[in-house]
Amino acid sequence: MKKITILMVFFFAAFNLMAQDEDPELVPKLEKDANAKKILDKISAQSKSYETMRLKFLYEYENIAKEEAKAKEGIVYIKKKKFKLFLKDTGVEIMFDGKTQASYSRTETETGEVIEEVTYSIPDSTDKEMLTPTNIYSFYEKDFYYRIIGNEDVKGQKLTIIDLIPEDRKISLSKIRLKVNEKTNQIYSAKSFSKNGQRLTITITELKPNVTVVDKLFTFDEAANPNVEIIDLR
Repeated sequence: MKKITILMVFFFAAFNLMAQDEDPELVPKLEKDANAKKILDKISAQSKSYETMRLKFLYEYENIAKEEAKAKEGIVYIKKKKFKLFLKDTGVEIMFDGKTQASYSRTETETGEVIEEVTYSIPDSTDKEMLTPTNIYSFYEKDFYYRIIGNEDVKGQKLTIIDLIPEDRKISLSKIRLKVNEKTNQIYSAKSFSKNGQRLTITITELKPNVTVVDKLFTFDEAANPNVEIIDLR
């Protein structure tokens, strides 16, 4: 669980942003493009108009230096500041009730033993380096430059490509590349680039707004999992 969670948190829990030397070739033009902002504002406004959302996505991880690649499907339910994320075929669930985050894993050993863990934590809501399912549509509003770099046709969709560059050039994140559909005001994909060669792409394969979601979905049910090992970091 720990290995998978480390990969997932790079996009859906927290960036692991360690100070590194800047590669001049990775430094793009820094600006806050008014046309890019107009597009991002429309997408943000539409997402905020929904009471709930269900997103299905494809998660792809690459490590260029180590020639590693992983791909998984996932689903996340969002209700304002709350969310629950499932990563298919991993036994990993991450849920946030607006205050406490619970990361649950279920694995089976070669001998058939089932190991369950849940880790409780309280994310720092003031951390500018935090990116979660609940702020993915608005994180650009602070601490980022952004600009339109082109267009692309993908599966019949005309997409606008926008690069977002962190204002703090000392962190390991080089940029985030968004591909957005201006016609539907939706994000098609988001790809993060790290200076150490890590790449993470989230492609949204389905978005359903205003689905029925009960609040208990966002909290971990200890009673239903009596054998779980609890790790409390609150």
